[in-house]
Amino acid sequence: MARFFIPALVAVAMILMSANNAYGNLSTTAQEFTIYGKVLCQDCTQGWNTFANGATPIPEAKVDVICPDKNGRPVYHVSDLTDETGEFRFTIPYNYNGLILDPKDAIVRLVSSPSSCNILTNFNRGKDGVSPQNPTTWRHDKVEYECGPFYFTIPQCGVPE
Repeated sequence: MARFFIPALVAVAMILMSANNAYGNLSTTAQEFTIYGKVLCQDCTQGWNTFANGATPIPEAKVDVICPDKNGRPVYHVSDLTDETGEFRFTIPYNYNGLILDPKDAIVRLVSSPSSCNILTNFNRGKDGVSPQNPTTWRHDKVEYECGPFYFTIPQCGVPE
């Protein structure tokens, strides 16, 4: 019985340590982290299936990332436009002007869309902003977080506030 119990106990301990490392305090030599995602258009006039599953990418939509310091003051701000497939990707240093930036404190949000699909929605908190939580890629030299997808909609589909 002990011959089975001890290896099983060691295996469980390794799994728990791995899970803690992946989602707790990350041990990495990476000098920067990446936040990425997609911006899409949902058109409610095309029927439910298209609305729910047929969202189209929005090229050149503007997305912001704001990183605060330990006291909550914004100390790092970057904006960029999505590529032709509606994807955005920000590479942010962990150390900025002597301040340590934590990806879980960053706020990622939609800003604007150049297309007729330009009404902000809060699906996946794109309008209010969302903080990345768990890394989607974690290696000693690379840490990435995915946010979204975020959505705009057309004026006919917008919900009055």
